[in-house]
Amino acid sequence: MENLREAEKRTVVKVDKSTSKKAHELTRDQEKQLRKLKNKLSKIETQISDLETEIAKIDLQLAENYDEVSSKPNFFEKYKAKKAQLDSLMSDWEQVEQEVTDF
Repeated sequence: MENLREAEKRTVVKVDKSTSKKAHELTRDQEKQLRKLKNKLSKIETQISDLETEIAKIDLQLAENYDEVSSKPNFFEKYKAKKAQLDSLMSDWEQVEQEVTDF
């Protein structure tokens, strides 16, 4: 038994450094890619928040004085464009969030 333990102690395990280095680089690249996705996600969230604030202000103005606010030139076209942009950002957010989750 002792001879086996001594033999185990003497056994040298050689690690192929080139393989482990490549694996580490992949990990580093993956971390970089994940960081980029999270930054993109954060940027989209900020845009969504800003747009929701703008839309809420417009909704409040409409509630207070509908006739005056709605009579502005191209009001409804601009309002619909903001809503469409919000929908698009929400869709982008869902896609990037899914990429982060799948990572």
